[in-house]
Amino acid sequence: MPPHDPRKVPRQRRARETVRAILDATAHILRQDESLTTNRVAEVAGVSIGSLYQYFPDKDALVAALVERTLAEDLAWVADQLEPGPLRPQVPHLIEAICTRQRANAALLASLLPRLPVIERDALARQAFSTMAKWLRDRLIQEPGLRPELADEVRLDQAVFVVMRALRWVLNEAALEQPEWLDTPGFRAEVSRIVEGLWDPA
Repeated sequence: MPPHDPRKVPRQRRARETVRAILDATAHILRQDESLTTNRVAEVAGVSIGSLYQYFPDKDALVAALVERTLAEDLAWVADQLEPGPLRPQVPHLIEAICTRQRANAALLASLLPRLPVIERDALARQAFSTMAKWLRDRLIQEPGLRPELADEVRLDQAVFVVMRALRWVLNEAALEQPEWLDTPGFRAEVSRIVEGLWDPA
């Protein structure tokens, strides 16, 4: 069994609800910046410590499972935000929605992000962001009005890499250091400019 994996996967509906309650409790405790212990998680979730230990051997396993759930939710959410048609007119709305979501999750992210290497889920986070980068690249292939040099596939790959890594770093650092900026039009405009640089300004 890989480190920090659950002891078993819930199969029945009641078991899935128990695990959901446990992970919701873990998220609540981390948002409140409380000390995370398995006993406290069981108390907040309203389950016995024995029930918790059926699925999670320790608190790192709880955090690892919460990270996996959060990343899966993020991927589904981003996919739901993308509309058909040209991407450029959607950029301001997308950035506004992303910043709003990041702001709402800032307290949780502040607890989760530093733990990614410890729970060995940093590679999984990069993989999720790489999936989003592929979605962007696939859309840009048919996108009108891009900078002419991005017709070259290597240059397009490089541009998408830079834009997506810049977004990841800026948004995560804002959640950690300046979460209130995520609510401001000025910050959102600056983030939008990172993406809008893909298009020819002429």
